[in-house]
Amino acid sequence: MFIKWWHASIWIIAFCSLGQAQSCLPQGIVFDSQAKIDAFASDHPDCTEILGGVIIDDALPGNISNLEGLHPLRAIGQFLEINDNAALQDLQGLRHLERIGEKLNITFNNQLQDLDGLETVHSVGTSIRIASNQKLEDIRALSALSVVNSDLSLSDNAVLPHLKGLDSVLSIGGNLLIKDNKALRNLQGLESLQSIGRVFELNNNDGLMGVRSLVSLQHIGKDCIIDDNDALAGFQGLDSLRSIGGFLQIVNNASVINFAGLERLASIKGLLLILNNASLVSLAGIDNIDPSTIDNMSLSSSFNLVNCSVKSICQYLMTTRSKASIADNGDGCNTRHQILVDCPLMGPGQSGRPNQNIGISVFPNPTFGRTTVRGEILTDAAIRIFDAAGKLVLTGNAQGFTIDTSTLPAGFYLLEAKGRDNTFTTPFLKISF
Repeated sequence: MFIKWWHASIWIIAFCSLGQAQSCLPQGIVFDSQAKIDAFASDHPDCTEILGGVIIDDALPGNISNLEGLHPLRAIGQFLEINDNAALQDLQGLRHLERIGEKLNITFNNQLQDLDGLETVHSVGTSIRIASNQKLEDIRALSALSVVNSDLSLSDNAVLPHLKGLDSVLSIGGNLLIKDNKALRNLQGLESLQSIGRVFELNNNDGLMGVRSLVSLQHIGKDCIIDDNDALAGFQGLDSLRSIGGFLQIVNNASVINFAGLERLASIKGLLLILNNASLVSLAGIDNIDPSTIDNMSLSSSFNLVNCSVKSICQYLMTTRSKASIADNGDGCNTRHQILVDCPLMGPGQSGRPNQNIGISVFPNPTFGRTTVRGEILTDAAIRIFDAAGKLVLTGNAQGFTIDTSTLPAGFYLLEAKGRDNTFTTPFLKISF
């Protein structure tokens, strides 16, 4: 009886041992030939977890053609780099891999058409970089990923048409870089993305036509850079974006007409840079940015831009300490004054454009100090002047049609002239010597 029990116990222990993960190679390993990959299972029997990092990079171009010898792997403790393998066409040998402790890099594999084989990878400890794979056209095998803890970079993948496969990613802890993907038409696959921890950069994707797939994106932790996307027609899809924790840069996007889609953007933190967008006509869409969150502004070299007098820009430019570089746009957007004179009236109970208040005008406008009131006004009309915030800052009478504004600091103001039967208002700009 004792002998039977002992044999049965040994069999159970052996069976359980086979079912458990076995680790090896705490120092990591470099696979630089097909022979090393094919010999992995025999050189490291029962090893399902490499504790160190793994580099797959053929020393002789074209030598590594498949990863079948790595099929026992369940986990890699550190990084996985698959770089510069000229003949590698698929990653099927990694079909049992579930976890990568640090970064995943897949770069310069010129025959790789998809990432099939990575379907069971549900965890990557830090960053993912997929770059310069000239035949890569499908990344759907990444569908098990829900969080990218650090950076996600997709660049220079010449035939990649979309980002399907990232559908489960809810957040990116670091930077999201989408750059130099010439065939990328849309951002399908990012519909679930809610937040980017640091920088979002969308750069030089010549065929990208829209960003409608970013419907869930609410927050960008640092800078937002959208540059050199020639076919990008607009920003519809960013309707959920509320805040950008750094600067907003929109440069060299030849097809953008306005900023419709960004209406819910309430704050940035730093520079607002809008430069050289050839088809841009209006700043409509960025109306609701809190002007106190803009540190500096540059509007230039958008030759068709004629409507800059949206609420956020008007309020920012009315602040005497606001910094702005404005030049080489269309008429109406070439100077601070051109923009301000077409701003909506900001006084209490006022609305509409200055030209609608045809009863009076002030001259000169901008003014340095003494201001002449012209138009339908009585000599004894009561004068009230409000600042950009609607605060009453000066009162008096229009004696001789002249008002002394020399005591007012530089800024944007609203003058109200109230006679016996009529009240007229007009805006003016006070500047310093």
